Amino acid sequence: MTKYIALGFGLLAIAACNPNAALRPKEKGVVTTIGASALPGLYVGALNDFTIAWSGAGDGGNGSHEGHVGLSSIFTDEMTSLYLDEFTFRRALDTGQATPQNTQLGGIFNDLSASRHSSQLAAASFATIAPHDVGRAEMLSIEGYTYILFAEMWCSGVPFGSLNESTGAPIYGQPITTGGMDSIALALFDTASTLAAADTTTEILGAYATSTAEILALSEVGRARVLLDMGQYAAAQAAADSAVLNDPTLNYQLENSLNSPRQYNGVWQYTFADDAWGTVDRKGGNGLDFESANDPRVLWVDGHQNGSLGVTPSGLDTIYFQLKYPTKESSATLSSATEATLISAEADLKAGNVGSWANKLNMLRANSGLALPPLTADSTSLASPDMRVEVHFRERAFWLWLTGTRLGDLRRLIHQYGHNDFPANPTRDIRFSIPVSETNNPNFKQCKDVGNEQ
Repeated sequence: MTKYIALGFGLLAIAACNPNAALRPKEKGVVTTIGASALPGLYVGALNDFTIAWSGAGDGGNGSHEGHVGLSSIFTDEMTSLYLDEFTFRRALDTGQATPQNTQLGGIFNDLSASRHSSQLAAASFATIAPHDVGRAEMLSIEGYTYILFAEMWCSGVPFGSLNESTGAPIYGQPITTGGMDSIALALFDTASTLAAADTTTEILGAYATSTAEILALSEVGRARVLLDMGQYAAAQAAADSAVLNDPTLNYQLENSLNSPRQYNGVWQYTFADDAWGTVDRKGGNGLDFESANDPRVLWVDGHQNGSLGVTPSGLDTIYFQLKYPTKESSATLSSATEATLISAEADLKAGNVGSWANKLNMLRANSGLALPPLTADSTSLASPDMRVEVHFRERAFWLWLTGTRLGDLRRLIHQYGHNDFPANPTRDIRFSIPVSETNNPNFKQCKDVGNEQ
């Protein structure tokens, strides 16, 4: 749908004397003619689509856009819907059950698929019409992040389809493994970095344009994140350090607004508006102490009210609201210099450079303005290797709370370090299953890791 809406911006501009003419093409089919005037619309539409896929939206009557940040937070140990949420499938995610029949997962899968298509279309359009515009590199990076989400949160074997440009008929794709998705994402970020480092202009986007330095750093953090997922620590460190060098204050945000419910922040929506999700402490008995740590990186407040179910057991009769996204228009951080520094520090830890690892973590604390005390020698230089891993991922969890990284981190802890820190549940899943609706694709049967990651 976004494809047609976005194309409409350019068509209406062309048919300004008679806007209705743009809505009545002479022949049936998919409109594929795109001019320079359509690029800002494609660009904004792609960013809006990705924001919905990433952090959700407020138009619950139009597909319930929970977003990957929100649903992954209740699937892990960042938040809970227990005793609060009236939706059965979201409560199932809270207990670690992510089945193909889960309609909420089906919704965010569709949102992410739509975002992949719209960012791909926008990037291709820039390549044809304005190949040196900074928007091209930005759209390639956004497309790369869709593959990061698919790879980090979903099972191996995601089927990626497309549309026949002439008829609009679906083209069923082959399932792609997690490693394959990582490779696609890496190639997109590589291209984006090359373009952003070149003589990039703002000839088309004008006032919409983001700075070239920020887009270059965005693509480099994306590269670093994928390389970290692939276990290529030295290369991840090089990309992360380059990102900080190019933009030391990088904080690339996905903007929300009060303009319409579709533009509300989804995490705000499902906490403050729907009374469905709340912060949680030591989830499952082994989750992190996000509340009791009283850490200034994790802000929350006692709501003094029940959740949407209205019935809770004694002692759990109130919602603890997150304050990371306190308003409808709260923006969501996609990429930051903080994340880049954490990636660089992890590469040091993996290489045995304990002093450099600890220094980078303490530098983040010292420069934060949050009065965080430095990490002690007992948790760094004098700690066991296993404890250092736990300290590092705890720092990541608190710095990157509710930014869509926790599920990928918990999976990496298992695959790369042999630590299982998922909230305790002997029958839980550790990744999202592909929705049952995808079985209409004759090439798709089931996740490729069934029996391995259950």
